[in-house]
Amino acid sequence: MELFEKAKNFTTESGIAELINNSDAVLIAYSGGADSSVLLRFLFQYLKGTKIKLAAAHLNHMIRGKEADRDQSFCKKTTEELNIPFYTKNIDIPKIAAENGKTLEEAARDERYSFLSDIAQILGENTLIATAHNSTDNLETVIFNLARGSGTTGMGGIAPIRKNIIRPLLCVSGEEIRSYAKENNIQYVTDSTNADTAYTRNHIRKNIVPLLREINPSAEEAVLRLTKIARSEVDYIKSEAAKLSANGYVTRDDFCKSHPALRTRILHTLYTDFAGTPDGLSAAVLENAAEFASGATGKISLPHNITLFSDRDRIYIGAANEEKCCEKTRLSLILNAPAVPFGENFAVALCEKGKEPIYDINIYNLFIKQSTSFDTIYGSLFVRCRREGDRILINKMHKKLKKLMCDKGIPLRFRESLPIFCDESGIIWAPKLALRDGAKGEDITMYVFTLKG
Repeated sequence: MELFEKAKNFTTESGIAELINNSDAVLIAYSGGADSSVLLRFLFQYLKGTKIKLAAAHLNHMIRGKEADRDQSFCKKTTEELNIPFYTKNIDIPKIAAENGKTLEEAARDERYSFLSDIAQILGENTLIATAHNSTDNLETVIFNLARGSGTTGMGGIAPIRKNIIRPLLCVSGEEIRSYAKENNIQYVTDSTNADTAYTRNHIRKNIVPLLREINPSAEEAVLRLTKIARSEVDYIKSEAAKLSANGYVTRDDFCKSHPALRTRILHTLYTDFAGTPDGLSAAVLENAAEFASGATGKISLPHNITLFSDRDRIYIGAANEEKCCEKTRLSLILNAPAVPFGENFAVALCEKGKEPIYDINIYNLFIKQSTSFDTIYGSLFVRCRREGDRILINKMHKKLKKLMCDKGIPLRFRESLPIFCDESGIIWAPKLALRDGAKGEDITMYVFTLKG
């Protein structure tokens, strides 16, 4: 089958065609090499007769001196001949890599995608970015991920679609692309660093891929099938994990009943939702966290100053310093008192005998209430979080709040943020735990509400 026809069929099967049809513009990452040059011609033909704008962007990495300048000029000349808008920029990648402790490959990739995103914004919000990744690139990526032990996600290789990025040539090999370019007189430039096996990907391309082809001449096609299956299975596990962690936590019961593969994905989802990125989460970290959460209550540290909290009833992710709560919140004794938010989990209120507080029933549930006497309050009344060494007088003994919380099974997420009702002489009431000796009465009712969910 002719390459363009094969790529066209792939765009339909993969869902790329639907994205293109609903876009306003497509921006090609144009290096000037064989792959992107063929992609340029393919999309130029594919979009002919439509209202969808086609543009190209080229980043000069300033790594190869005159050769890089030659590539930049070639891309500019080619796009002018095709009357395609062209955007280009020079960025000193070696300098950026050195300043940020990255490899040249990492720095170049990061800056390239940043540049493409900036140009896509100029073209309009509904702009797609097309890259010329092919099935050989996909094979190399899987080998690289396999060597790193990156798991099922890594076996998913390069996806045809990732957010607003599309890869229409992922169904054809690098060899097919070069042959097509030669047969159809499509000019392109060659990057001399592609032959340098000091780069990991080039080493894989030159030394490992040929050995795989000796075992299976259709290695690229075989790995395309593998990556499609892996992505499908990962998508399913992700969707199940998302369901179980939809409220920002997973119940202990659901977590412990889940398959180990789903447990690590649940923690991955919770961590990513909280941190905004999965950076730092290795398979070893996730497995250790899942083993801890399924067998114990408590907390353990995760990368980037993040903590996994394992309660008796739920498991969740939070900041390492999440326990440090608000300072004193003074409460006024008024009729029909409104509840006052206290930290992220609670609201508190005071009311005279026979009165009820005002609170948003759509947000809060009544957690607990306790009445006390005017005569037992020394000075003003306020609430605060628990402090190290806190004790309360009960049964003529000063007992540690920390031990009471453990004995009563207060969830970890509440232990450091639970509103503690105090007066100037000390703790009057620790909700769910104890009321100070002699404090029982009916003059004032102290209320604690929790957020719903």
